[in-house]
Amino acid sequence: MSIRLGINPLTWTNDDLPSLGADTPLEVCLGEGRQAGFVGFELGNKFPREAQALSRALGAHDLALVSGWYSSRLLERSIDEEIAALDDHLQLLKACGATVMVYCEVSRCVHGDQDTPVSRRPVMNDADWQRLTTGLDAVARHMADQGVEMAYHHHMGTVIESQADIERLMASTTQVRLLLDAGHLTYAGGDPVTIAERHADRITHVLCVDTLS
Repeated sequence: MSIRLGINPLTWTNDDLPSLGADTPLEVCLGEGRQAGFVGFELGNKFPREAQALSRALGAHDLALVSGWYSSRLLERSIDEEIAALDDHLQLLKACGATVMVYCEVSRCVHGDQDTPVSRRPVMNDADWQRLTTGLDAVARHMADQGVEMAYHHHMGTVIESQADIERLMASTTQVRLLLDAGHLTYAGGDPVTIAERHADRITHVLCVDTLS
């Protein structure tokens, strides 16, 4: 198995709170990330969204495109509408050599609302779970046919946050791969080691976060 170490630009600039790091140029992010020894970056709000421009920006620092976040709304849109909505992002990742898409269902989410505690995150009923997992499998299959895996990101403030949510997601899908985020799962009271051991064959992307600092 080949493992590559990349980094998310939120170390320098934040997509959920763009005022954090707003004055930090993209070149600083890329240069310092490469200096630290990382071989690639995930996308952030300062990155070009045109394939040639993005490849040039990364290539100038000998960096690869690791992935890029996608905000799904399968609880609000049909499967066909979701596939159409993600196509530009999918094609950008493909053109720049990324093999996974960081994917998260953001319907009803609260993590971007500074006035709402993340403890008030949305919870799905059985009908929601059926709709979401059926849709995720269909979208993941479509993406895989184009050479990009879905790396589902369990995320605080969203419909899939807890260890129980992750377990149900894995049990209810066959095509979905998992992004294991140690920080978000620790925040949610779960055990990243347990999830890693139980679902190692489904994990395609890992986010390591210093939860003690």
